[in-house]
Amino acid sequence: MHSHGAWVTALKRSSPFLLSAFLSGIVFGALAENAGLSVGNSLLMSAWVYSGAAQFVGLQLLITHADLAVVLLTTLLLSLRFFIYSMSLVDEVKAVPISYRALLAFGLIDQVFFLAKDRYKEPVSARAKHVFFLACVLIFYFNWLAGTALGIYVGDRMASHVAHLGFDFIATASFIAMLGPYLKQRRFLLVSLAALILYLPCQNLPYNLGLIVACLGAVTLVKLSGFSRERAVSGASA
Repeated sequence: MHSHGAWVTALKRSSPFLLSAFLSGIVFGALAENAGLSVGNSLLMSAWVYSGAAQFVGLQLLITHADLAVVLLTTLLLSLRFFIYSMSLVDEVKAVPISYRALLAFGLIDQVFFLAKDRYKEPVSARAKHVFFLACVLIFYFNWLAGTALGIYVGDRMASHVAHLGFDFIATASFIAMLGPYLKQRRFLLVSLAALILYLPCQNLPYNLGLIVACLGAVTLVKLSGFSRERAVSGASA
C-alpha cells in the first residue's frame, strides 16, 4: 500500500473518534479562555502538553495558583499511561529512525495507540503500518488543536451546549468501543478487572491519581502472577 492509501485508511478508522476529541478540545479552549489564559498560552498548552486529562487538571491547578512543581508532577503522573502504551509498541517501531519515533511517541494518545496496535497486527507492509501510525498522530493532533482554537473563540457558550446536550458521554463511549475487542483476550480482561478493583478504593484521591494507581497496580499484579506461573511450571518440569 502506498502512502496515500495509508493516509486514507487512517482517516477512515480515526473518524469515529474525532468528534469526541474535537468536542473535548472545544471545552478545554473555552475553559482556558474563561480562566484568563491568552490565546497564545491556551494553544501552546494544547500543543505542548497534548493530553486531555493532564490539560484539564493542569489548568485547574494553574487557576488555583498551585505551585509549578505540583502542576508538572501531576500532569506527568496523569500521562504515565502513554509510557505503558509506548512500551507495548517498542518491537513494532524499533526499525524506525529515532527522529520519526520521537514524533510518534509525542502523538501517542489513547485513540492512536488502539488504532496503531490493531494496524500492526494486519498483513500489510511495514512502511504502510508506519505511515498509518504517523497519519493517525497528525490527524488527532491537529483535530485537537482545531477544537481548542474554536473553544477559545466561542468561549463558554459552546462548552455549556456540549455539557447540556450530553456530548461529553461520547468520550466514554469511544473508550468502551476501543477497549471492547481486547476484553476477549484473557490477559487483557484480567488487567481490566484488577484495575477496576484497585480503582474503587482510590477513586477519591486528588487529581485523579486513583487512575494512575489502578493502572500501575493492575499491570504489576498481572506481571507478578505471570512470573509465579512460570516458576511453578519450571519447578514442575525440573
